[in-house]
Amino acid sequence: KDKIVKKGNILIASMVSKKIQCAIVPNNWNGYNYNSAILKIHNIIINKQFLYRYIKIYGYNIILKSKGSIQKNINKQILNNFTVKLPSNKQLIKDLESDFKKVEQLQENIKKLDEMYKKYIEDLGKEAIKSY
Repeated sequence: KDKIVKKGNILIASMVSKKIQCAIVPNNWNGYNYNSAILKIHNIIINKQFLYRYIKIYGYNIILKSKGSIQKNINKQILNNFTVKLPSNKQLIKDLESDFKKVEQLQENIKKLDEMYKKYIEDLGKEAIKSY
């Protein structure tokens, strides 16, 4: 089976908990292998950013269909039965594309700021121990 990712594929973790973990394959991952704990969506015929956002927002519908008592899992069949409702106005998706990119950038900024905050708290704790 094809276990190589290509730019623009959407990867979804097959083990789920409270929310779906997914990502769009960036340029620098092109050609990487992935394991069976990841599901790949390829041959995407709609806007990838729209699909990615849709999965992030409505992924709880996928989780509801997950199987397992201790560790919930999803599979290809569950994903195949997930319905994506497209807006009737296709221009809307194109118009939102720049907003999707802004949201992505803001999420990256939040992630970086969160890491900086954790480092700051850690440094403060170290400093407090030294002073003590």
